[in-house]
Amino acid sequence: MTSNAAGMLTDLQTPSAQKIFQIFYDENSKAQLDPGFIPLDNSRSARADWYEFWAIWNFLKTAELDEDCWYGFLSPKFREKTGLSSDFVSKALGGLEPDFEVALFTPNTHELAYYQNPFEHGEAHHPSLLGIAQSFFGSRYPGLDLREHVSCLRTSAFCNYVVAKPRYWRSWMALADGLLAYADASVPQSGSPWESLVPYQGRMVPIGVFIQERLPAVILGREPFKTFVPKHVLEFAQYSLQQRRFLFACDYLKESYIYTGDPQLLAAFRQIRRNALGDTVKFIF
Repeated sequence: MTSNAAGMLTDLQTPSAQKIFQIFYDENSKAQLDPGFIPLDNSRSARADWYEFWAIWNFLKTAELDEDCWYGFLSPKFREKTGLSSDFVSKALGGLEPDFEVALFTPNTHELAYYQNPFEHGEAHHPSLLGIAQSFFGSRYPGLDLREHVSCLRTSAFCNYVVAKPRYWRSWMALADGLLAYADASVPQSGSPWESLVPYQGRMVPIGVFIQERLPAVILGREPFKTFVPKHVLEFAQYSLQQRRFLFACDYLKESYIYTGDPQLLAAFRQIRRNALGDTVKFIF
C-alpha cells in the first residue's frame, strides 16, 4: 500500500506550515519514529494512564497555534498501522486548497466502513464502552444518542490519526478538557465504570483510552469541516475487488444518510452488512 499511495503524490508540493508530531514513550518507541515527523516526548507523562491523549492535551493546553498551520500527533506505530510515511502525509497536505481543515489517515478502514460508528466498534471489542461513553457525551450534548450516531470515512478515524488546523483542535481541546474532568470526577465513586480495565495487545488498559480516540467521530459528526481523506483509503485499495464493493457500499450508504437523513439508507446499510458478514462480526445496533 505504501508504494501505491506515494505514487499518487509525486507532483505535489510540500507546504512549510506543518507541525506533525510523533509521540514516543521510551527508547524502544523512540527508535520507531519517522525522521520526517517531530518527536514528542511522553516518557515522563504525569498521566501515563491516558497514553497519547495526555501528550496531545498537554501540548495544546499551552501552545500558541498558527491558524494556517497543520498540526498532528501520531503514535510511534503510525507507519506500521497505515503503511504511510511522513513524506506521503506532507505531500498530501501540500496538495490541498487552503480551505481544507482536517485530514484523516486512519487505519482499519474496513471496520470504520461496516460498523455504524466507532462506538459500535468499541462496544463489540470492549463491552461496556458504549454505555460509559454515552454517559459522558450525553452530559455534554443532551440529545446525542450514540446508538443513532452515524459515521463514515470522512467523519471518523482510529488512533488519533488526525492532522488538522487550529479550529478543529480547539473543538478537540474543549471536549478533551470535559472528558478529563468527567472521568476524574467519576473515578472516586465506588465501582465507577471509569475504573474499568480492558485487554489490549497483551495488557490491561483503562477504558477511557478507547473513548478518547473516538472524540473525532463526535466532533466531525457535529461540526462542519472540509475534510481530506486519501484516495486509496476512500477506494479501499488494499482490499480485494469483492471486499471493496462491499465496503464502498457500506460507506456510501452511511455518508448519504448523514447528508439526507433518509432512514431507508441506514436500513439498507444494516441489511447489506448482515447479509455479507452474518455472524462472523459482532454488531451491536
